[in-house]
Amino acid sequence: MKKPSDSTRHEEELRKKVLGMGTKSVRKSYYPTLRKKMSELERYMALLDQAKNAICLLEVPSLKVVNANKSARKLLVLDQYPDSSLLDMIEVPAATAIVDWLELAGEGNHYFQLESTLYSYAQESYSSAIYELTLTTVEFKKTRYLVCVAQDISERKKLDQMKDEMISAVSHEMSTPLTAMLGFCEFMLENEVPAEQQQEFLQIIFKESQRLKGLIDNLLSLQRMRAGMGCVNFTWLNLSMLFAELCQLFGKYSATHTIKVDCPTDFPLVSADQLCLQQAMENLISNAIKYSPNGGTVTVTARQDDGQVIVSVKDEGMGISPVVQEQIFDRFFRIDTKNGQKVGGTGLGLPLVKEIISLHHGEVWVESEEGQGSTFCFSLPLERE
Repeated sequence: MKKPSDSTRHEEELRKKVLGMGTKSVRKSYYPTLRKKMSELERYMALLDQAKNAICLLEVPSLKVVNANKSARKLLVLDQYPDSSLLDMIEVPAATAIVDWLELAGEGNHYFQLESTLYSYAQESYSSAIYELTLTTVEFKKTRYLVCVAQDISERKKLDQMKDEMISAVSHEMSTPLTAMLGFCEFMLENEVPAEQQQEFLQIIFKESQRLKGLIDNLLSLQRMRAGMGCVNFTWLNLSMLFAELCQLFGKYSATHTIKVDCPTDFPLVSADQLCLQQAMENLISNAIKYSPNGGTVTVTARQDDGQVIVSVKDEGMGISPVVQEQIFDRFFRIDTKNGQKVGGTGLGLPLVKEIISLHHGEVWVESEEGQGSTFCFSLPLERE
């Protein structure tokens, strides 16, 4: 008796897999069509498996998984829990909303979207994240199913929250200098003020106006950088002179801080956009003062290292934990103090520094330990004239 060849066995298995029929149910003339259908199905499944979003087909009304792409199988841990129901993995209000919607879906409302925390259990541990669930009802052979697309929006939610905090912080940061400026101006307009006291008030108004200008400059500069319109006026820059000017400027900023510069006068010139680099340095020195509230020395240093210039700004402040160091250059991020309060600021200074240094083909990083101060560094290519 002749044994069936591998190709014959493959065709029989193919027929069973696609049609669920017996070995004598389909004529051999149908094999090319079956193979074509299977090939198309495999391509569609491969395409779905490449999708980042979790996509699955659910039974109605149990919402148990019938089919799922790779992301959904991982998210719902189907290898361990093949009979999982979406209703058991989301928040109760969201599950109730889906059940209520399904009762009305027969009246023409075949599309539903909601947000919910989704809990994923795996090997005695679980993780959770916020997902946007897009649900669509479909009908196949008079049986109703639900197509679910789950998109992880945790980062988007986190960014939205940080934006809200940033708007609140910007409002507060802008109102504080404005209130001081208006208050002193109003007082001088309504009262006879001695010349010596006028000078003192004007100094305060000037200082607060500089603070307000710095805030607005950061906001506008970061937008320009992200639009690709920043740092275009490159010239040969003397870092020693720049640092000396900044030392003089910030020396008047705080009576409890000493600004020290360690950069030789014959230090090599660097190719840089002066206004951009100055803004980056102002942000770093300002932060060094802000995050060392008890005063101390802020040291600005420049040195050469393997064809690069390394610039650092060191303070004697509160320091930064390793966990926070990973986030500190993210937009809108602000450091919490030990009592849980955020230090004043908008969370835009360091992201702006990072953008500026990146446009100079350099890198920026921080070296710090809690309670031991911080050193912010950046590199610049050392080009020759």
